[in-house]
Amino acid sequence: GRRDIVNAVALNSGVFNGTRIVGPAIAGLLIAGVGLDWCFYINALSYVAVVVGLLRMRPAELLPTERSGLQRNWRSVADQLVEGLRYVRGSGQVLVALVVLGVVATVALNTPVLIPVLARDVLGGNAETFGFLMAAGGIGSVLSSVLIAFGQRPTMRLVLLGATAVGVAMIGLGLS
Repeated sequence: GRRDIVNAVALNSGVFNGTRIVGPAIAGLLIAGVGLDWCFYINALSYVAVVVGLLRMRPAELLPTERSGLQRNWRSVADQLVEGLRYVRGSGQVLVALVVLGVVATVALNTPVLIPVLARDVLGGNAETFGFLMAAGGIGSVLSSVLIAFGQRPTMRLVLLGATAVGVAMIGLGLS
């Protein structure tokens, strides 16, 4: 139902970001322990479960969904985009949130490119160090997802505080 959507999105985000913690940590340990070649073999083997699951699906038992009445042509897509932009412009909170997201995504979400260099050159580490640094990136996301799932709603103050924290962290990373 509608009242469960926020919790469902938060829990889905928590699971997604949980893999950002567990996956890199395991990968770092595996790379250090068995080497890069075996990591690819293990990754390929992990897809077997997904393929088996897909093959076991029974299409006849899937529930059909109602098709939306939206038109799928260039004109209607452009009209919907313009309508969305008008809404964003008219809603101060949505506009600020989108601008903050755009700035943070543009200047701060390049850490996956920087982390390998940080692990090797600044910290003098190896694949294991890299894995744990990448895993650390998911911890805050999981904590946020859990907080939202249990009722903490994001406010404009929290959005701006988070963006400021990311900016300060990027400055600290640059100084390191």
